[in-house]
Amino acid sequence: MKTIGALQYPDDKAAWGGQARRVAMELIRKNPVDLIFSTSPPISAHLAAMRIAKCANLPWVADFRDLWTSNPAYDMPAWRRSLDIRLEKKLLDSANGVITVSEHLASMLRVRRPSKNKDTVLAISNGYDEADFSHALPLPGKSEEFRVVHAGTFYGHQSPDEFLNGVERLFQLEPEARKRLRLRFVGNVGARFERTLREFKARHPQVLELTGYVEHPRAIAEMLAADALLLVIGGDAKLTEGVMTGKLFEYLRAGRPVLQVGAVNGEAARLLQNTGAGIAVAADDVAEIAAVISRWLAGAAPKPQPANAIIYERRAQTARLSEFMATVHERFHGRN
Repeated sequence: MKTIGALQYPDDKAAWGGQARRVAMELIRKNPVDLIFSTSPPISAHLAAMRIAKCANLPWVADFRDLWTSNPAYDMPAWRRSLDIRLEKKLLDSANGVITVSEHLASMLRVRRPSKNKDTVLAISNGYDEADFSHALPLPGKSEEFRVVHAGTFYGHQSPDEFLNGVERLFQLEPEARKRLRLRFVGNVGARFERTLREFKARHPQVLELTGYVEHPRAIAEMLAADALLLVIGGDAKLTEGVMTGKLFEYLRAGRPVLQVGAVNGEAARLLQNTGAGIAVAADDVAEIAAVISRWLAGAAPKPQPANAIIYERRAQTARLSEFMATVHERFHGRN
């Protein structure tokens, strides 16, 4: 499967990209358009947008929700990597404005656009939608239990293994913790972890609960019902420093303490520290993972304030996006 993926250029949405370009050009011929905006993944969206912008003589803003060749999950062979780096440079050089999810990633992209003004790259983080929380109610739980919830799938280098190892260590040191600690993995965890989770459940009956796929309102309700929330950021420390997954901001809004495993020197860890919302622990520090859970079981968990998340509400983030687009548009037409 990896070989097949390497032969699809720039990704498996290339055919869609060609079709999208044709449809977009037809729309532009019939309607006034001020700016082209594309978001990735897939990279095919940026490739199509670059060609559309050039043909239509319009400004183009490229939004990298994830980086491409510097992504922790990027695993193409060397021969493909050289092609991808070349196309990535062309895309970055061509875009009139670039957006990504964190200041660290933005600084990386600025370096790759040396001929452009630094302020043409902007960090606009992921966020949350207040409407998702305004009518949500937490699911009922048992008062004597301490429920740790992970919402979503473990992608790429993410893995539940280190966290579960920490839980195992806690049970070795404090066997009574089995009676109170409940782990809920909400959503499709990922087939590659089925054996690990099955074996953990066999060793510790009643501790781990797997919900399978749930719709987003249910996931929000699960977050609100948690006593703590689990965030895993896996992979090379240099590549994960700027990772700011969208889940983090829903966690902040839920107002539950967050245990982050991995990327202890990254922006997500600093955000948790600055907002008092949680703590980050190195993935290989099994003893500290156990210690944190032990302290939180004993009542020493942080007490985050949902109000600290308000600047990440999507309406506020969209206002920043709108301002950036207007600036890019004005600059483009000032030169043409």
